Amino acid sequence: MTKLLGPRSLTPILNLVKKGIPVKWEENWSIPKRIFVTDCPLTQPPIEVVKQGNTAILRYFEDLEAQGEEIVYEAKMLILGDAGAGKTSLARKIEDPDAEMPDEEQDSTPGIAVRSLLLVGQPDFTVHIWDFGGQQVYHATHEFFLSKRSLYLLLADGRKEEQLDYWLQMQEIYGQDSRLLLVVNQKAEMPPSLPMSDIRRDYPNVQEAQPTVINLKTDRDGVIALRQRIERSVRNLPQFERGLRTPKKWAAIRRQLKALEADHIPISDYRSRCATEGITEKIRQDVLHHLGAVLHFKDVAGLNKMVILRPEWATGAVYRLLDHTRKKGSDGHFSRSDLDTVWQCAEYDD
Repeated sequence: MTKLLGPRSLTPILNLVKKGIPVKWEENWSIPKRIFVTDCPLTQPPIEVVKQGNTAILRYFEDLEAQGEEIVYEAKMLILGDAGAGKTSLARKIEDPDAEMPDEEQDSTPGIAVRSLLLVGQPDFTVHIWDFGGQQVYHATHEFFLSKRSLYLLLADGRKEEQLDYWLQMQEIYGQDSRLLLVVNQKAEMPPSLPMSDIRRDYPNVQEAQPTVINLKTDRDGVIALRQRIERSVRNLPQFERGLRTPKKWAAIRRQLKALEADHIPISDYRSRCATEGITEKIRQDVLHHLGAVLHFKDVAGLNKMVILRPEWATGAVYRLLDHTRKKGSDGHFSRSDLDTVWQCAEYDD
């Protein structure tokens, strides 16, 4: 059940009624009047805004009404799978079918790598590809970055110890109804046999009767065909079937921030940019954080003074520390001197 809490303007509610979506007033009058929408197919406002409560929802609709709206054609694609399955190779090949294959030992992904891919068409789409490191030391942190309304690729290569159930469960819990493509990297002559009937029975997000089987080293045509499937899947994500609408000023600020060649900026700079666009209230300014466009840890001393523009900059800092403690054999324990050692580089010197 999606809940919309009583707006001062009835325009959004009237729009729901016009679309034939059932609306009823809450019958418990001991609390302020609220509106409940049942079996609601809408994606507006985004759940990240809904979680902020009444005021954020009201301001979202007010901003849409006052500024007009813009559809942001961006999507997140997450590549999951065990270490050594070929996730980094898959990410590179999707971006460029002629890319060189990385060395699986030397180029294993340290935590999460993020790259962007422009899909040209009607309309153009930007897909943000998240390549998740498969080593077990990283697993506990992955849940913070798995998201709804995304496309997932689960890469297998048929090894006996492969943890397909683990990844399928993670995707089902945190991705919920996000779509999932199962891809097999065929390293041997014969492709591995996966129990597809059992997988489809237990994990409804796997819709294909058979996985996509591809040899990432040699099958260039297969890579191109897979990319076409990915593009179709992205364009058919539910939020784009209905349009992922954003107030125009939010979209303008988002473009400004993306154009900056910086990992992070002072919070004062961020608030000044918002004010220049006419967004002066802090609760409105904080919406971009809640939508995942930027990161701002307002309750953490030190970090509350900056807005992080590249999430991978922050995750990279965390994974450097994880790798350091793993190599030391210190079971995750670290000291201030460890931090000084790990972050002693230009990227993290401040």
